Amino acid sequence: MIRSRILAALSFAMVTTSFAAIADNSYLADAKAYLEKGNLNAAVIQLKNALQEEPSDVEARLLLGKIYLSTGNAASAEKEFQRAIRLNASRDRWQVELGKAYLLQRKFDELLKEIEPDPTLSGDIQAEVLVLRGHAYRGKGDSAMARDAYEKALAIRADSAPAQLGLAQIALSAGERARAREITDWLLAANADNLEARLLRGELLKQERKFEDAVEEFSKVLEANPREPRALIGRAVVNLQLGEHQKSEQDLAVLNELAANNTMVLYLNGVSAFQQRQFDRAEEYIGKVLNIQPNHVQSQLLFGAIRFSSEDFVQADEYLTRAHQSLPTHLPTIKLLAAARIKLNKFEQAAEILAPAVQAYPADAQLKAMLGNSYLKLGRYEEGSELLGEAVEIMPDIASLRTQHAFGLLAQGDTATALGELQSAVNLGQDLIQADVLLVLTHLRNKENDKALEASRALEARQPENPLAHNLTGLAHLATGNEAEGRAKFREALALDPNFVTAEINLARIELSHNRLPEAEQLFNSILSKDQNNLTALLGMAGIEEQKGNRSEMYHWLEMAREKNPASSKPGVLIARSYLREGENLKALRAARESISLFPKDPAVLRVLASAQVAGGEVNSAVQSLQQLVELQRSAPNLLLLASAQRKIEDEAGARTSVEDALQLDDKSLPAISMLGDI
Repeated sequence: MIRSRILAALSFAMVTTSFAAIADNSYLADAKAYLEKGNLNAAVIQLKNALQEEPSDVEARLLLGKIYLSTGNAASAEKEFQRAIRLNASRDRWQVELGKAYLLQRKFDELLKEIEPDPTLSGDIQAEVLVLRGHAYRGKGDSAMARDAYEKALAIRADSAPAQLGLAQIALSAGERARAREITDWLLAANADNLEARLLRGELLKQERKFEDAVEEFSKVLEANPREPRALIGRAVVNLQLGEHQKSEQDLAVLNELAANNTMVLYLNGVSAFQQRQFDRAEEYIGKVLNIQPNHVQSQLLFGAIRFSSEDFVQADEYLTRAHQSLPTHLPTIKLLAAARIKLNKFEQAAEILAPAVQAYPADAQLKAMLGNSYLKLGRYEEGSELLGEAVEIMPDIASLRTQHAFGLLAQGDTATALGELQSAVNLGQDLIQADVLLVLTHLRNKENDKALEASRALEARQPENPLAHNLTGLAHLATGNEAEGRAKFREALALDPNFVTAEINLARIELSHNRLPEAEQLFNSILSKDQNNLTALLGMAGIEEQKGNRSEMYHWLEMAREKNPASSKPGVLIARSYLREGENLKALRAARESISLFPKDPAVLRVLASAQVAGGEVNSAVQSLQQLVELQRSAPNLLLLASAQRKIEDEAGARTSVEDALQLDDKSLPAISMLGDI
């Protein structure tokens, strides 16, 4: 198929060639005959003979350049076109071809400088030149100028498929998938054999994770051209994501024949080997990529994962640190780098990357558990215990569940490729997440109080000097109703470490449970004398003032808590909730909006924002906020909140869907059953 297309293009080029010139040069005539038979190599030999006999033969230069261009030898093509230009070949005979030669060599600046639309040439040539300029701008990352060039091409020739395709590629890069799909569908409806459009549709489907459909599109391209590298890469990537190793290996075998030293081909071979846990083979391929391209970030990440799997945590840390510098917000990179640092007892450095990640992904239990463990190792017991408790709330079985995490690596552009499986932090080792602490907290959450007490006592026996162990036993005693024993254990913890404020906080909570406000206030002040930024103590003081009826003092403490703890969303949420309780809906909405600007992915903030929006009459906005909440934290209560808001805007169909989804998660939910009956 590809050979027939080359010959068709070259046949056209020969038709436009001067017959007088051919008649005067038998080599040129022979070259034409060979081209008609499809023998490109023989044609090249005859054209070289012709040029040896007559170096100034413009026709032979142009035809030789076009053959080179059609076979991908862009550098040689460029040389022939430049020689033809020096022989005064007319612009219409080389401008587009030279532009294509520059483009294949990624000589974007040369193309933009030398290949410009000439109003004296035909509209078709001007449109082609503008398309080439659009491609060059896109290659330089200038989407705005690329779009302008494509649109100018379409103004000259409205049916220019390459210009439309360029606009579709810009749309896809910008995440405008609907627009990209619209253009691609239009192109394929006009010409089902448009392989470039079909390749783009395959890429679009791949990004939408419609993997089977993507495979079908890439396969159609390969039916027409079995050695089209982009289709082979696309299909190999999708099959890697599907875990179809045998199928991906078949495409990789062809790619290895076509371009064995291409970095993408080497990288995908490494991904395939890693997925099959062939770590030595994976390391060999990825090592080759890094030798060719040391800053190839995907290979840095994969090499780090390989070394981690081989328990070489020093090298894992080194390569994952490099990857993290290029991908600072990429969650799998953060988790694996933090895991390597925890394995190396570099808890401070682990916490440095985990803390902002927890703020960005507050619904991720594994992140919170890893950061909580790091804090415990650093002696930051209160923060560590709180984070571990939050992790248990999000994922109750985190202490025992063997969760699997696929690494989202960019295999091509922004395409995610599953590298393999990383077991949950618990299963990476006891030193990564302190599973014994999580176990106690999990039992407490599940009201398995006797088991919690048994587990905490076992921890005490192993670590008698650890105040955290005594504190956990105190919590277990409180859960069983034995307040005296609980109080005694908290005091034991403080005796071991007077700065262990977690135990002091628990003593304050006991006082609050009996409404002994002066005693609780004294304890919170003691904590603040040791740690003036302590969030729990500041919020505790706000709670005491609320119980006293001192609203202004309550807000004073809440504002202080927010100011001193900018990484926490809690103070802002409590401020908004307090305004809502008082009927100050505009103030609540203002406070909630301020919080959401700082914590856009925090479920608690989204929840209070939606409540404030409903109270303020902005129900449509509340629906959007709750939809974001459900995307972050899909649970029956959140779906019911969404359903309630949808009913307020008379979206009964949407509300029914939300309630049905809630019942799929919790088929015994009485509120969901009741609401479904009302719809």
